[in-house]
Amino acid sequence: MNRKGIEFSFGWLFAVIVGAAILFLAIYASTKFLGTQQSVSNTEAAQTLGTLMSPFETSVEASELAPPIDTNVPTRLYVSCSPSGYDATGQTFGSQNFRVSISSGAGNKQWPEPGAAVTFYNKYTFSSALVEDRMFMNVLTVPLYYPYKVADLQMVFSDTQRYCFVNAPQDFKNTLTTRNITSIQFASSRGECLKGSISVCFVSSGCDEDVSLTSNSIQKNGTTLYYGTSGDYSDPNSALMYAAVFSDPSIYECQLKRIGLRVAALARVYEDKNSFITSSGCSSNMESELVGLESAAASLNSSHDINSLALSAQEVGSKNEIQSCKLF
Repeated sequence: MNRKGIEFSFGWLFAVIVGAAILFLAIYASTKFLGTQQSVSNTEAAQTLGTLMSPFETSVEASELAPPIDTNVPTRLYVSCSPSGYDATGQTFGSQNFRVSISSGAGNKQWPEPGAAVTFYNKYTFSSALVEDRMFMNVLTVPLYYPYKVADLQMVFSDTQRYCFVNAPQDFKNTLTTRNITSIQFASSRGECLKGSISVCFVSSGCDEDVSLTSNSIQKNGTTLYYGTSGDYSDPNSALMYAAVFSDPSIYECQLKRIGLRVAALARVYEDKNSFITSSGCSSNMESELVGLESAAASLNSSHDINSLALSAQEVGSKNEIQSCKLF
């Protein structure tokens, strides 16, 4: 019997097992490291997207279809909203959350898990819960007045999703034709809409989204979203109408609650300003109207309540216009 041969075989077997174990641990560690790096990159991308949107918020006084945000690679933006949460000042305005997944472009693992959520307290983004683009994302910014400036609403949609607007009002068309977006089509009938488009009807019905300019509402996904009016309250193309067109119903309703909280907080600021100028001998006599607006805004639970809020805002705005000492 060759004992040395047996010992040699066992030595090789042991070396193979140990080597395989070391190789497995090395591959596992590398995979975990790459996965962690990928998660960090996706989280940084979400932060960058939110930062890139900020200039659109601060510089816009009218509706503006800004230059697209170049992502350069296929990107998924996961959008969510929470009506609760405190910002750095302790105010309860809810939160806006972004998560991003950047395509690896390879097989079944093309879309890795998105990075950690990045939270913003001063953004109001209206979109689908998942926005997937090839190379860039479109951003439409519309200021919201109720009746004072409340926030800039941002409608985000990808370069891959087509929209077909049937018999759209001229103001609506003017806003969306400031840039030549190939994914947006205007038509006089639904039959003209390109295949794969989300059809939005303004006069007729039977589209994916039906807009009623008389009831200030939109029928979509089996639900009714109310958008009320804003600005001078005679323009049916309000900021919230754009928001309702481009966003999922759940995101729209959540953001509307956040907007109500902001309207109420600003109403309290103007109540204080009203008291200050009254003590200075220049009364605006708007305390009761502002209290009514604050109450309507704070109790905004769904878009069904938006019309009563719009009426309160209209009353405040109309009375402010005739004051010698205007509040805003």
